[in-house]
Amino acid sequence: MACHATGEPDHPCGAALGVAFDEMYVTLVTSETCPFFDGIESMLRSLRRDSPHVVVGALSNACGGYVRRVLSANGVNSLFAVQFGVDDVPKPKPYGDGLLQCCKALGVEPAEAIYVGDAPTDGKAARAAGMQSIGVVWGSFEEAVVGPEFDTVVATPSELHNALARRAAMGGA
Repeated sequence: MACHATGEPDHPCGAALGVAFDEMYVTLVTSETCPFFDGIESMLRSLRRDSPHVVVGALSNACGGYVRRVLSANGVNSLFAVQFGVDDVPKPKPYGDGLLQCCKALGVEPAEAIYVGDAPTDGKAARAAGMQSIGVVWGSFEEAVVGPEFDTVVATPSELHNALARRAAMGGA
């Protein structure tokens, strides 16, 4: 932000501009501006109903306020026991630190957890944290980009539900 405003990447105004940007960005979140992909809400609710022992968390490289606002705007915040953004964790993805913090907060061992993401950095973070991973291809990247970084790749919310339900039936988190 500082570089765009002043031409100097390390100018002190950068931090304040970043906070102001995040605050404004969060106020723009509604179910219309940040809707879930078709089938995601019902998949989450059905997973909760079918596998009540499974705990769910969210981690994003966006600010924590944005994460919580998106979940709330889409009516699913109560399904997520942990809701972290980049400002809530020591290091952003692709580092595994945030995922390890999520696991600790959820009371889950990383080896028993599955991280679902749509970007190569998500798969790298899961690997760094010692977690299994599922890549989805309805987000920002196609399978050729996502596939190499994840243990499993799915193309629909129904496939994701089935993959998670299979894992839950085997005793995973």
